[in-house]
Amino acid sequence: MADVPTFTLRGREYVNGGMLHFGAYQECTAWTFRPVRDWTGPTYNYQSQCRAWDEGRAERGDRRGLVVRVRGKLCVLDGVARVFEVSGN
Repeated sequence: MADVPTFTLRGREYVNGGMLHFGAYQECTAWTFRPVRDWTGPTYNYQSQCRAWDEGRAERGDRRGLVVRVRGKLCVLDGVARVFEVSGN
C-alpha cells in the first residue's frame, strides 16, 4: 500500500479524494482520517469497499472505513468535506 498525500486546511489534515476544475471553479472531495486503532467501524481495502457498495452494505462513494497509509502509518478515512475555490480574473 502506497502512502497517500495529504494537505492542511485551517489546521486540519485531509486526503484529497478527487478534484474537479471548471473555469475559475475548483473543487476537492477531502477526507479526514484517524489511526486504525481509533476506528470502531468496518474497514475496507479498495476491492472490499467496491464489493460493499455493489452488495448494498455501504453507500456508493462513501469511503469511510477505507484503510490508507499516511506517512507510513495505517489510517482510516472517517469523514468527508467539500472544499472549493473560485479564482478571480
